[in-house]
Amino acid sequence: MPRDVREFTDISQILNRPRTVIKPTAYPWQQLALEVIERLRVPNFKRSSVFQACQQFPESIIRQAVIDTQELCQQGYRWQYFFKILGNYRQERPDRFNI
Repeated sequence: MPRDVREFTDISQILNRPRTVIKPTAYPWQQLALEVIERLRVPNFKRSSVFQACQQFPESIIRQAVIDTQELCQQGYRWQYFFKILGNYRQERPDRFNI
């Protein structure tokens, strides 16, 4: 089936072409987690941990941890450094962040 609109010969081909629908996230922290996963190249087996962290920590702390990770960890596994930084936030205020 042609992909370019100029290659269609009939209006029914235009109407019947497949459409990709991207569902929006249900909560803002899910979108934040997807951004963190993309920026830090988190592997598949650690993505659920990123979602859990984004759900439990405030957005400002997550964004600051991502910025710190990108500044301090130039090579290697950035996602591991990200979790170390979040661990430091939890140790500073253990009463606020129960994970």
